Amino acid sequence: MERDEALQELATRAACEDALKETFVTVMERLPQLDRGELFPFLATIARNKALDRRRRMATEGRFAAALAAELARAEAALPDPESLAQLSEARRASREKIEAMLARMNPRYARAVRLRLLEERSREACATELQTTVGAFDVLFFRACKQFKALYVESYGGVP
Repeated sequence: MERDEALQELATRAACEDALKETFVTVMERLPQLDRGELFPFLATIARNKALDRRRRMATEGRFAAALAAELARAEAALPDPESLAQLSEARRASREKIEAMLARMNPRYARAVRLRLLEERSREACATELQTTVGAFDVLFFRACKQFKALYVESYGGVP
């Protein structure tokens, strides 16, 4: 394959050089299998195949890069403006205050179960160990804690949290 032809198959000189390197590695590996006089057609076939393989890989990588760029653009467009961030921060602070007020009114063991499982995001097993109980007993305790939390919240704020 002529150099210009290879460059047409591959968009960049670096990609063409990589395909050429791969071609020579393959030829060196298979050289003992060749009969005399078959080297040039064999070399040309391998070079063309390597160039096509590299071109396909580059196309796949290009599609991936384009998809990634589009996803990043969508994510950037979805970012809230500073005013929305401030409002969100204020809403979270207010929610946290409500949660803390409810936890302060709850049975201390129930409040501890809610803190461990939901606020600290610990596993059921870790919560059970912390509360010195079995996982099954923790599940019952946590269910009752959630039920008490909901009842106190509805009583205080009139709606479901």
